[in-house]
Parts: sequence; structure tokens; C-alpha cells
Amino acid sequence: MTRAQIKHVQRGLHSRIPICCIAYFVTTYFPKWAAYRKGDIKAARYIRRHVRRNHATAKRLGHKRPPGYVPCPACVRAGNIIHVHMCTLRCRGKLGTELGHGP
Repeated sequence: MTRAQIKHVQRGLHSRIPICCIAYFVTTYFPKWAAYRKGDIKAARYIRRHVRRNHATAKRLGHKRPPGYVPCPACVRAGNIIHVHMCTLRCRGKLGTELGHGP
């Protein structure tokens, strides 16, 4: 696992994102997003389709905005979209500023 992947896992766990979604992000979504950034058309379609589903599911569940993370396809189908814990200055101090995210 790369250093970047480890940081994503640490951030996800701290933010109380489901483990299945963290695994999906690190192993599938992020590599496809990187390929999309390099011009891969299939990856671009995949990313767009997944984002549309995330937004539609969040809206159907009554959320005012899309989730602050990338839910896995199983959670999107099941409607398991959570509110992400946003780090405070105290969290950032405990984790180190490079690990904390949020406002």
C-alpha cells in the first residue's frame, strides 16, 4: 500500500466512513480517478456515473448536499449514506494537520 493510500485509510477511519467505502475508494475509485485525470475515457464515464448515483441517492435520502466522501456501490444501492465526521482543530492536533480534513 502506498503512503497516499495509507493516509486515505487513516482519514476515512477517523471520519467514521464505513470500511467497505474506504476499501472501495482506495482500491477502485481513486485509481480510476487518476486514470480519468490522464484522459482515460472509460474511467471518466465510470467516475461520472458513480458521482451521479451518489448525488441522486443523497437527494432521495433527504440530504441537502452530496456526501463528503465516496460511498461504495453497495452502500449507494442500499441508501447507506452517512454524515461524515468533520475534524476540529483538536482532531487535527491529535492526527497531525496532514491527516485531518474538513473546514
